[in-house]
Amino acid sequence: IVQSNQQKEIASEILQKIRDEKDFFVRKKIDGKVDIASGVLLFRPDYKKVLMMDHVKIKTWTFPGGHADGEIDLYKVALQELREEVDIDITYDINHQNLPSLLYKFDYTAKTFGYIKSIVTLYFVITCPEDQEPQNAEPDKCKQVKWMSIEEVKEIAKTDTTDVLDKVIDLWEDLLK
Repeated sequence: IVQSNQQKEIASEILQKIRDEKDFFVRKKIDGKVDIASGVLLFRPDYKKVLMMDHVKIKTWTFPGGHADGEIDLYKVALQELREEVDIDITYDINHQNLPSLLYKFDYTAKTFGYIKSIVTLYFVITCPEDQEPQNAEPDKCKQVKWMSIEEVKEIAKTDTTDVLDKVIDLWEDLLK
């Protein structure tokens, strides 16, 4: 994994919080809390499309994922979120080394969640099994799910308030090489 300086800083911050906070992986509604989450960059097998979700609460296109909620195996969290959010079932293999391909820290004001918080998301690259098609399994959280080309994601990135999509695009372009 090639990490930018920003990703190294985030990783260092997370490691320190894991050492300092015995319940770091537990979500709490406390001003200034840093929560940990897993995200999934779910690609078609040819990497020409990625799955995105039109998220209701944060009012933007995003990727499947969610909070660790006490689970320390973040790959397991990623697979659970795929099942819950888009009905994609991938068997968890404890012997398979799955490392995140991207780390990103989202900072939120009280307007979004009712309190100030950050969420550090570790994104895993996963290819969608050819015999499964994603569905919007949580319509209360997501308006729609959609396979998008890199060109479509670049268009959304132009108006996104974070640079996470730019980082995903950079990673995606490496995958296409």
